[in-house]
Amino acid sequence: MTLLKSSFLIASTLVLRTVISQSTSYDYCVLLDDALSICQLETPNFTAMPLTAQASCVCGSTLGTIPWGGATFDNLAASCASQYATIDATIASDAAALTGFCTDFGEAATTGMATTTATTARQTTVCSMLFD
Repeated sequence: MTLLKSSFLIASTLVLRTVISQSTSYDYCVLLDDALSICQLETPNFTAMPLTAQASCVCGSTLGTIPWGGATFDNLAASCASQYATIDATIASDAAALTGFCTDFGEAATTGMATTTATTARQTTVCSMLFD
């Protein structure tokens, strides 16, 4: 891992750990993007993987070195959507599409079942959140 990737991972981990342990005001969409970026850095070809494979990182019990879990990601997506509802409709819509991702795909990762419509919509959202 390059020094830049390593530095980003450490910084993102510290910020996310702080947010999870406190209930202060943060830009939840930046944190959501950071969470997705950590998975992208740690998982080769992350954005090209099927959603059930992405769920193993996004919904896992740890993210980097942060105690995590599916509910944490789903709550972060919901908080982002709510926070940006009147600020940026596109970001709010993308985040809303990710709300429930781990509820849907965390289970699908173990059962192998997910709907095609949800899969296509969420795949597009994961990629757009990472590259916008």
